[in-house]
Amino acid sequence: MVQDGPRQAPPLLLIHGSGASGGSWSPIVPALAGHHHVLRADLPGCGQSPPAVSYEVPEQAVRLAAHLDHLGLGPVTVVGHSSGGYVATALAERRPDLVRSIALLSTGPSSDALLPQPLALRVLLGPPFGPLLWSRRSDTMTRKGIRATAARPVDVPDDMVAEMRGTSYRTFRTVLRRNTEYLVERSVPERLAALDVPVLAAFGTADPRWEPSSVHQYGAVPHARVEQSPGVGHEDRLRAAASWDERFTLATDLLGRRRLDGRSAVAPAVAPEVAFAWRRTRASRGRARVEGLAGEVGWSRKRLSARFRAQLGITPRRAARLVRFDHATRLLTAGRAAADVAAESGYVDQSHLYREVKSFAGPTPTAVAVAPWLAIDDVAWPDSSPTRSPAPV
Repeated sequence: MVQDGPRQAPPLLLIHGSGASGGSWSPIVPALAGHHHVLRADLPGCGQSPPAVSYEVPEQAVRLAAHLDHLGLGPVTVVGHSSGGYVATALAERRPDLVRSIALLSTGPSSDALLPQPLALRVLLGPPFGPLLWSRRSDTMTRKGIRATAARPVDVPDDMVAEMRGTSYRTFRTVLRRNTEYLVERSVPERLAALDVPVLAAFGTADPRWEPSSVHQYGAVPHARVEQSPGVGHEDRLRAAASWDERFTLATDLLGRRRLDGRSAVAPAVAPEVAFAWRRTRASRGRARVEGLAGEVGWSRKRLSARFRAQLGITPRRAARLVRFDHATRLLTAGRAAADVAAESGYVDQSHLYREVKSFAGPTPTAVAVAPWLAIDDVAWPDSSPTRSPAPV
């Protein structure tokens, strides 16, 4: 897993398509890493990742989930190009708590949307010549195969070609079969419609691999936005950009735009149960227990935690810690003694307060007492805490 950008920024997971690697995203990473914690993984048998026993799409999603858990990340925005969109969808199916939203770039929605493939790809991938040509393919042949999926000339970096050479013919063919099985079992729009996750589906009108109009199948998905880019082929519109200025513009457009016609374009409303749990957490100043909140809304603790995290970005437990921290910070900046603040805010003892303040803010409670700007302001959480004394001048 390769990471770029500030670690405290919103996490963004990029999943490549069949036969490619995490390096295939390199041309656009600088456009994304300024405001995102960008993660790129090599799927099994691709790039720097060793072959796997199973290449089934759900299994690949499980492996990615394990990486995110190890890094302590989630929920993340997931961008999948081509068949990488299947892994992104499977990740949301298996671990909805890890996925905030999904962007699918040139991801075929169903098996019946597949078009007859270009001759160069059929010769390179299919028997009887495929197995013989694959191990002997030149860099020029690899570039020709990639460019056959684009509607206009695209730059294919040397490192991208080199990483693609590491994928064996057997691995590539197996991945293609498993992708087909995933689609035949259930289309991507059907799978996404069963999930509570915002979706962006983007296609090029000149895609030679999938019927471009098939992108409208995603229109049946609640909270989905469908976009088509004129004159763009299967290569996603970011990588097909002709210049760095165009790449930065498209990256900002794809990931920075969140509103359309004055309202949210893809974000679903927060579930009433989640909103209730948040209000109770605030009202109790972080003392309400997750089990109790789950019981009040009629959900299991696991379901509440997953939905809360998916819709608000943090778990109920961390939200409670944050509310408790804010209340304690306001008391400290009002001049209260640390021991009293610990008792009134629900901490076990003063050392517990010390650890929590250090965890959230960095400074000690003593330093926080003269830094009122560390507390969350009254605009964000109106009437949530006692009035503070004026900040020292």
